[in-house]
Amino acid sequence: MQKILFIDIPSNIVENSKTDLVCFLPLKDFHNISSIGVSIFQNLSAEFLAKFINLKSIHVLGTSTDNIDKDYCLKKHISITNVTHYCDHETAEWIIWQVCNFFRQKNLSIYEKTIGIIGMGQIGQCLAKKSLGLALNTLFYSRHLKNFDAACAAELNDIFKKSDVLVFTTKAYKEFTDISLFKKLKPNALVINICMGKILSDDFCDNYLQSRPDVKFLFDKIAAKYTTSQKINIAEQNAYETIDSKKRLIQKFLENCGLN
Repeated sequence: MQKILFIDIPSNIVENSKTDLVCFLPLKDFHNISSIGVSIFQNLSAEFLAKFINLKSIHVLGTSTDNIDKDYCLKKHISITNVTHYCDHETAEWIIWQVCNFFRQKNLSIYEKTIGIIGMGQIGQCLAKKSLGLALNTLFYSRHLKNFDAACAAELNDIFKKSDVLVFTTKAYKEFTDISLFKKLKPNALVINICMGKILSDDFCDNYLQSRPDVKFLFDKIAAKYTTSQKINIAEQNAYETIDSKKRLIQKFLENCGLN
């Protein structure tokens, strides 16, 4: 009987599923595994995947698939599924909450402040809608989207120069890490990163924030996995993490695994 192997997945997530089909590491027999369920943090290299000669599919508990050797999967016709759009609004809400808190600590209002959004996927679009609803001047940079509601598309130079709050919602392109762009940031700016992947080198973070103590860098817990800089503020909670979003994530993951 073909089984699904769960790696770095809490056992309580699948405890009510078809237990005869589910197994965990360590394994004695790799040949009867047809599917793998895995977290976004567990690396699945080609060398590891080659042990599973009957592997047909990989299911990720989350959105990012950067932890999987996709070239190997393509070569071996192994499908990959992930879970998308389960936390777009929660993440946007978290960002707005951080922005409100940042200005209120200074006894300032967010009214007519300028927010710059790097990346206009679903999270970026949710954030733009909420920002516009709170009368924030909303700028965005996207390689693909040119118009969005009342938000204004802008070049990177303008976004860095004009934003009171700069938000990274997508993994950095090379030009994002250009030191000259960060030198354009307004005094007392807030920079928020919620994306998986490195947007800045740790040396740059340390050196830049040493020279600009007025600028605050805030990373959520997932983004914090990609930095060792001691000068970045790390949020206590993942941006996406609510009871509602967790339920949606687990439900869709189990559906993808054929267990729900």
